[in-house]
Amino acid sequence: MASIKKVYGYVRADRTITSGSGDFTVGQKVKNGVYDITFKTPFSDIPAVTANCQEDQSNRGISIHISQIDEGQAQLVVMNTSNQVPYDISFFFIAMGPGDD
Repeated sequence: MASIKKVYGYVRADRTITSGSGDFTVGQKVKNGVYDITFKTPFSDIPAVTANCQEDQSNRGISIHISQIDEGQAQLVVMNTSNQVPYDISFFFIAMGPGDD
């Protein structure tokens, strides 16, 4: 049976990694609200990824979703749901999946 690998972290809106498993990077800003997470060691198959925004009174109506994923990376997109504009915000994420034995 394959081992379960976990990659997780807290990323600030400016793409600074403040905590986590330490085995991922966040790409340079290309567009507001788009975060490219690269796993330093890829999973052996596509992982399950979930993410959540750090919400406060000033950013209600924000959604985050996984727009692309493969064994080596995940792309998260954050949107303001009232006007569908991409939005930079801090978030938490967890990726879990099969690792190498």
